[in-house]
Amino acid sequence: MANLSFIEPLNQYLTRNAASMVPSASRFISVLREEGEYLFFEFIPGDDGAEMEIAEKPYVYEVMNKLREKNMPYEWLNPEDIPFEREKSTDKERDLFSEKENTVLLIRHPVPGGDRAGLLFIFFRKNLSNFGVSLADKPLSTEHKAVSGYLISNALRNSVSSYGKDLSTYRDLNENIKMLIRTNETNVRELEKIRENYGESLLSFCKVHLQELSEKYRRNFVLSDDAITRIRSFSGNLSLLKLVLDDAASFVGQVYYDDPEIDLSIHEWELNFDKFMTVEAVTPETHRIDNRESRAMQLLDKLDKSAQEVIRNRLPLTSTNVGQYCPSPITAPAITDALKKNRKRILQLLKKYPEKWKTIRFQFRPLKNIQEKEQGSDNLAI
Repeated sequence: MANLSFIEPLNQYLTRNAASMVPSASRFISVLREEGEYLFFEFIPGDDGAEMEIAEKPYVYEVMNKLREKNMPYEWLNPEDIPFEREKSTDKERDLFSEKENTVLLIRHPVPGGDRAGLLFIFFRKNLSNFGVSLADKPLSTEHKAVSGYLISNALRNSVSSYGKDLSTYRDLNENIKMLIRTNETNVRELEKIRENYGESLLSFCKVHLQELSEKYRRNFVLSDDAITRIRSFSGNLSLLKLVLDDAASFVGQVYYDDPEIDLSIHEWELNFDKFMTVEAVTPETHRIDNRESRAMQLLDKLDKSAQEVIRNRLPLTSTNVGQYCPSPITAPAITDALKKNRKRILQLLKKYPEKWKTIRFQFRPLKNIQEKEQGSDNLAI
């Protein structure tokens, strides 16, 4: 991919291009006007180039203004006519033979986005060594100056034109990219707003349906914070959401059937979306897991995975920390409540799958308490 010319300032671009055209010239000076000030940039072959400090600015600026006002695309000047080459020009008389002293080629060129010309001074030697070593013994004649001035001037003006086109292309491209970024940011915000509104609509839908279930079963069903978070992110069919709520309400109602006065809180792990989204073929090797056992297994999976994250981050394995590392953070009392509600099935699962949930089985105190309590009951029975 070709490099765009405007990656360097115009004065550096011009002096470097001119040096490639006339490699034997001794100096190149670019003069541009920006915001009422002249910028002087000097390039000497072999160096990087640098800005020039001008001593008598008013006088130099006056001469630069006059040079810029001429309509000639180029002209040859005597070094003594260039104000920044000496303190002030003199009124020394010139004769017809002084033309050979005019060894500085001044090229006037357009400036992209500007209304006045820029100036480029090229300092030639007095002989034709500027165009090859073999011509060093021949003087730089008027004819040579006319031809070289015309060719170099046209070539540099074309370079400026390419610079301007590249700059315009970049500005257009840059503006288009900025517009795309702004449009994308707007779309992201609008999409986020749509998702937020959709999530609130889902939550309202669920609350209405839970109210219907509360009236049907004469129990007060409510959603926990983690269940609300899960519902807001739901992206399936509304009919599926109703089935999940029906199932969760039925489960919670059966667990607390003997305590009719309390509110029945539905937690995130009691929303069994998988049950209604996938249907797995049952083979002789497939374990038949009923609905309640499935919920207890999901709870153990979630707690064990969170416990591993807590240990990986070198934190104490407390209910608070485990709850914070759940996909939807839950409180320590909520964990205790969930373990209590599913105690029988959890104990059955721990016996049924001795190779699973090893982190919480041996290190998580709330689960160890349930196991130890069960073992104590067994010992008393014996």
